[in-house]
Amino acid sequence: MLEYADLLERSRAWIERLAAGGWLSDAHQARFAEVEQRTPGDLFSAGQARPLVVAFFGGTGVGKSSLLNRLAGAPLARVGVQRPTSREVTLYVHESAALATLPGSLVECVRVQRHRDDRRRGVCWVDAPDIDSAELKNRELALAWLPHVDLVVYVVSPERYRDDVGWRIVKQRGHRHGWLFVINRWDEGDARQAEDLKAILRAAGFENPLLFCTNCERGESLPPGPDQFAQVEASIDSLLREHGLRELERLGFAARLADLREAMQEAKRSLGDEATWQNRRAAWPTRWQQTARTIREGLTWPISDAAARIAGRERGSFDRIVAAVQGNSAASTAVAPAETVACDDWTARVRGVWDAWPSGVFSEFIDEIEIELRKEGEHPAHWRATFEAVLADAPQLVAARLEAGLRTALAQPGTRIQRLGRRIAAFLTVMLPGLAMIWVASRVVMGYQQAASSGSYLDTNFAIHSLLLVGLAWVLPLAGERMLRPSLTQTAAAGLLRGLDGALETIGQRLADATRSAAAAALEARAEGDAILHDIAAYERPSGDAVGPTVSRALRKRPERVAARVEPP
Repeated sequence: MLEYADLLERSRAWIERLAAGGWLSDAHQARFAEVEQRTPGDLFSAGQARPLVVAFFGGTGVGKSSLLNRLAGAPLARVGVQRPTSREVTLYVHESAALATLPGSLVECVRVQRHRDDRRRGVCWVDAPDIDSAELKNRELALAWLPHVDLVVYVVSPERYRDDVGWRIVKQRGHRHGWLFVINRWDEGDARQAEDLKAILRAAGFENPLLFCTNCERGESLPPGPDQFAQVEASIDSLLREHGLRELERLGFAARLADLREAMQEAKRSLGDEATWQNRRAAWPTRWQQTARTIREGLTWPISDAAARIAGRERGSFDRIVAAVQGNSAASTAVAPAETVACDDWTARVRGVWDAWPSGVFSEFIDEIEIELRKEGEHPAHWRATFEAVLADAPQLVAARLEAGLRTALAQPGTRIQRLGRRIAAFLTVMLPGLAMIWVASRVVMGYQQAASSGSYLDTNFAIHSLLLVGLAWVLPLAGERMLRPSLTQTAAAGLLRGLDGALETIGQRLADATRSAAAAALEARAEGDAILHDIAAYERPSGDAVGPTVSRALRKRPERVAARVEPP
């Protein structure tokens, strides 16, 4: 059906896109791969009515080929019907049926035989290898053909009707096919065995199974005893009359759609919902702030050490370093090499601040997020890749912000009040001595004029006090300027801390942006998945058509969902 193929293709594209983005795990992809994609209709060319695909399955020596030969009739026998080799699947199909190109894994092991019997035009017979073959490849081949089957004729013998391998298939695939059960070689059986098998089938979900006993063995003459071969033929004919092909096709698609829906729902759960994303957008920034505080506290000492090294612990180096930062080339060249911290060295020093320890704290933050996501059933690959990209850029970001903070701090050392006070003190250092010298000069002139008339000139005491006055006018503002001058080490440390705070804030912003972006992408993908699931639900709705009695008996009424896949033993 084209609709199923379209739903499957849309689902596959959705799954592959999410897997490529790191949203889905290998388990999600494997779960989708378990969805049965092949159908019986794939055996035939599109645009024409296809026959009912009837396959014979069973263990070794139960007489599957003999039953098939008897059902096929004389026309097939005349063209040389033979038991296929253990490594082959044989298709017996009317010459009017146009077969499609089979998958490479199947076409290598299939043999097609055509017939002209119009009574069997509506049936394609499939003779599969023994399900309990000692050859693993033979069992795999038999299982590989099950998706292409509408009706399974499950053949057993009286001594092997409780075969474990066969019952695993019935339990696993009972809701994917129609079933007709045959106890062959019935001349060797007992009525109690038939009743026992009916009880087993009822327990497996077949309320009134199509179960018949036959005596078909390698095309020989029929042995004496009861034989229900006519009922087998009549049941297959009834399936065709009751539109069994349509109903069995619906059954197969319903099972496939149920698997597809479950695979899609499991994948969709890995995307989270709106409430989950709201909690993450609120909780993860708070968690990062706690991590950032831990990093800042842990880097306080390395920053202080770097600041002390940058300051050089050199007396009188403050103005020289500040001048170098501000671009004062004259002051910079006047500084001796031993007293100068070259700007090229600053980068090396600040880069050493972000070492393995803060990276480890950041990694622990990512690990906590991953553990939380795994507990919620989500795949963390997308998150880990996103957050690790931020972690990879952190050393460069932190180094750049530390250097910028250091340069800014040294360019404008201290607080605004300190800088204003130093400017005032520097002004007074020039202004007050100048005023004192003007006052002293004025007193000298006045004293000279008075001495010209009285003959009494200024004495030594006046000279000493004048020098003291001028000295105090210069020393007091200079001392104030020195007192207001900030510590070079403290200035560098404050600048580095501001740079670190800015870097941590930027990292947090990047993480928040990544979370918002991922939330939008996840919710958009979830909405797309909901649209696909809506179409699947619409396609799953039953048609409401009445089911014929034979078709009803061929269907399993209480399908059991079995998690494990059917694997050859």
